Amino acid sequence: MLIGLFCAAVAVMVFWPETGCGRFLRRGLVDAPARMFARLTPGRVLFALFIVLAIGAVIGLAKTDAVFVLAQGAPEGIAWLVTFDVATYLDLIAVAWLLAAAVRLRSAYEALRAVIVRANCLARPWIRMLCLRDATGARSRSRRRGHRAPPPPREREWAWLAFAPSYA
Repeated sequence: MLIGLFCAAVAVMVFWPETGCGRFLRRGLVDAPARMFARLTPGRVLFALFIVLAIGAVIGLAKTDAVFVLAQGAPEGIAWLVTFDVATYLDLIAVAWLLAAAVRLRSAYEALRAVIVRANCLARPWIRMLCLRDATGARSRSRRRGHRAPPPPREREWAWLAFAPSYA
């Protein structure tokens, strides 16, 4: 039955390649395996050969009495593995939660610290000014300097050259 279905699929693919079904079968039965075999390297072939030999060794071992000896301890071994895995998963989940909380707390601490430093920088001149006025009182007007005298007219005539465009 299966061989008959495969022959029918190949016949559709060969005799009616322009139909949707023929294109679909060609992609699945010809193009995909060709791409897969094109990617094969000697290392992958050796690995596949090793896997086949390992499976053959397990099947050969299954014919002896070693399988019965291993099967006697299987329930306890499976229970131990399941218990170990569940405990490990719970430990990993707890560690992940603790790390996430630590990261969140650290980022909140850094943000709060940055706000405090910025507020300190903004408030420092005001605090300094208030402390200075409290210690010395108001500034006396005699300390203030008078206005500077305007420069002589000769210097004013050449002042515009400082801002003149250079064409050199």
